[in-house]
Amino acid sequence: MKPEISRRGFLKGVAAAVTGPAILAGCATTGRKRAAPSERVVMAGVGMGWMGTENIAQFLKLKDVQVVAVCDVDQNHLAAGRDMVNRAYGNKDCATYAHFEGLFARKDLDAVMIALPDH
Repeated sequence: MKPEISRRGFLKGVAAAVTGPAILAGCATTGRKRAAPSERVVMAGVGMGWMGTENIAQFLKLKDVQVVAVCDVDQNHLAAGRDMVNRAYGNKDCATYAHFEGLFARKDLDAVMIALPDH
């Protein structure tokens, strides 16, 4: 006798076989644990002075946020922001922009933190 498989049982098996590898791939990380790319907010920071640096530092602590770029007209602030992001992720992937127009032209950003002075 062959065991009878219901349609529901078949669909559960297919779903487990298809999503199992995706779940494992999303969990496989190096270094600090982060959410899968589809579950992350990709963001950038504009204004890397005192407040902007503090804001980005807090975002870097969140596993479901990935900071990919920083922007500032002050080259010292820009370099410090880039270095902070690169140190947090253990790589050199953080992009830098001296003008916000170049940053806003990126298609991969979900959010932008803006910390600019009143003037």
